[in-house]
Amino acid sequence: MSEDNRKFDKYIGEINDLLVSYVNKETAYDVCSVYLIDDYDAYLSIIEKVKEIESKYSFARKISFIEVPSKTFAKINATNFPSFKLIKSKKCSALLLNSYVSENPNLAEIFTMENVSAGKIKLYEKVFQDCLYLSYKDYATKETVIIKRNIGIGTVIFSNNHFATERKATMMRIDRKENQPNVIKYRDWYLLEMDDDIQQLVNMVDC
Repeated sequence: MSEDNRKFDKYIGEINDLLVSYVNKETAYDVCSVYLIDDYDAYLSIIEKVKEIESKYSFARKISFIEVPSKTFAKINATNFPSFKLIKSKKCSALLLNSYVSENPNLAEIFTMENVSAGKIKLYEKVFQDCLYLSYKDYATKETVIIKRNIGIGTVIFSNNHFATERKATMMRIDRKENQPNVIKYRDWYLLEMDDDIQQLVNMVDC
């Protein structure tokens, strides 16, 4: 593990320990890395303590904060959904290609690291992300406020009147990519996306 990875793990650990210490109280609980706080003083305390932790590190990924007006009813839904993330590591790309061509030796000269480095082949791995949907009515403007965002490493919400749910999304969100004609699905967890030249070569081999 690299020094940066160790520092990031330590950073996440400090953040998690802090948030869990508040979640363990009767005034707060968490849903899918969304931390709902109904005590405003506790919410402000978390903001300050998170800033102290973040000031010790230089990572771009930070905790998000959302403040719902006091006593305003909010609907909060945290959804865990699958998506495909581009594999950037050369080592992981090489391992995936070696595995794929060992099962498809007729494509060994096409699915190479040279073609990956040239951008002719893109490799994706299935990951699961958490997405937040929050809505409430702003009585000052008479408008409904809707917030949609990735939860990331954590989102803290102040709300003392809410209904919160958590669910797992269907696979429909990722079907669009894996069903494209220039994409090969491998072992349910990986996608191999080809440009036009690579796809033509694969079609010729298949013929």
